[in-house]
Amino acid sequence: SATKNVDIAINFRADVEPTPIDLADATTLIDKNNQASFDYTNTITVFDSIGNPHSVSIFARRTGNNEYSAVAYLGDDQVDLGGLSTTPDGTGTDIENKGLFRLTFTPNGQLDSIEVDNGATPPGRVAISDPSTPFPIPGADSLELSLDFAGSSMLGSSFSVTSQNQDGYTAGRPTGLDIDSDGTITAGYSHGRKEVLGKVALANFDNLQGLQSIGANGFVATTESGVANLGEAGSASFGAIKAGSLETSNVDISQQLVRLITAQRNFQASSRVISTNDQITQTAINLGR
Repeated sequence: SATKNVDIAINFRADVEPTPIDLADATTLIDKNNQASFDYTNTITVFDSIGNPHSVSIFARRTGNNEYSAVAYLGDDQVDLGGLSTTPDGTGTDIENKGLFRLTFTPNGQLDSIEVDNGATPPGRVAISDPSTPFPIPGADSLELSLDFAGSSMLGSSFSVTSQNQDGYTAGRPTGLDIDSDGTITAGYSHGRKEVLGKVALANFDNLQGLQSIGANGFVATTESGVANLGEAGSASFGAIKAGSLETSNVDISQQLVRLITAQRNFQASSRVISTNDQITQTAINLGR
C-alpha cells in the first residue's frame, strides 16, 4: 500500500540563532549538500504502490524568532510544494526556492501554522505533491504525500522526534493466525502489520441431545435438535473461544489412573483380610476336634 500520510512531530531548538532567507539570494537558501545551510535534518521511509521504499528527507533552519523554514527531498530530488514563490518584484515566479515551507510557533513554543504556496496557512499539514503533477516513481503510481507536523514544538531543548508514523507498507507474507476469545481472526504479516480476516460464528440448539453424530467430533442438526441459532462468542448463551486448544475429555487421566491403582490396592488388602479371617476360623474349628 502506497504511503499517503506521514505524521511527524518534532521539537525544534529555540536556542539556535536565526538566519533569514533572502528569496533573491540563492546562497541564503537551504541546500542539502551544504550542512551550514540547515540546522536539522530528519529522514522518513515511505512506500510506493508496488512496495518499494523511498526516503523523504526534511532539512530545516531557524529563520526567525518564532519560525523555522524547511525543504523536503524525495531521494535526491527536491519536492515541489508549490513553494513560497513570491519574489522581491512581486511577480510570483517560481524560482530556486520552490519547495520551501515555514513553520511558525506561538510564544509558548507550540506550532501555530505552516506557510506554503504564497502565504496559505493549512493547520499543520503540508502536501508535498501536487495531484496535477504528482512526483513520478518508475514502475509505480506517482506518490502523493501529505506531511502532518501537528504536535511539533519549538522549545529550549535539543532537536528530537516525539512521534513519527506513516500509513504505507511493503509486501508481506502471512506469518501466523491469532483468534481472540470473541472469535476475531487476525493474520500477522512479515512486514509487521496485522489484518482482521473475519470472525468465528458459533451455533447453539434448543436440544443439544437431539444432534446426530456423524463421527470425527462432527454433528448435524435434526428435527429433534431444532434449527441452529447463530451468534458470536461472549454474547447471549454463547461461551468464549479458547484459541490453540482442542476440545477433548475434561478428565485428568493421570489422576484417574492413580485412583484406580489405589482402589485396586484397597481391594487386595480387603480380600486378604477376609482370607486371613477364614484361615483363623478354620484353625479354631480344627483345634476343637
